[in-house]
Amino acid sequence: MDFVKEISAEKRRLKELRYSLYVSSKAFAIHDNKKKLLATQPLSTDENTILHSPYESILMLTISGIQRIINMNEPKDYPHIKIIVTSDDVYINNVIQEWLNKWKVNNFEDRPNQTLLQQLHDLVQTVQVDNLRVSMNECPSLQLVK
Repeated sequence: MDFVKEISAEKRRLKELRYSLYVSSKAFAIHDNKKKLLATQPLSTDENTILHSPYESILMLTISGIQRIINMNEPKDYPHIKIIVTSDDVYINNVIQEWLNKWKVNNFEDRPNQTLLQQLHDLVQTVQVDNLRVSMNECPSLQLVK
């Protein structure tokens, strides 16, 4: 019976390493596997910050959200972290699902936001990331961040 308890405890611990990251072009929200809101963050820019493309903000927020989840965990757990990135933004969905690995082959050459794409790629290699395309109406916690 102790063996079964150990397995159950391990399964429970791994289940706790599942997160939902809801991203818009203005903010992100992180929820745990029980849909509890853990963190929100609006895009923070100051007068010295210049966004060079319309996609830069969504990349910055996705990277910040994934990094925040990583920082909430121990390094030994990184390979077991599962993050579902949810967004209504077609660009970030395509980047995660299709383009990131294709662009990596050419070291992101001739890609706008090359540094951000490299950072996102490195994070996606650290943890398990998947994504879903949804309406932001499905994430009321993002409505709170303005």
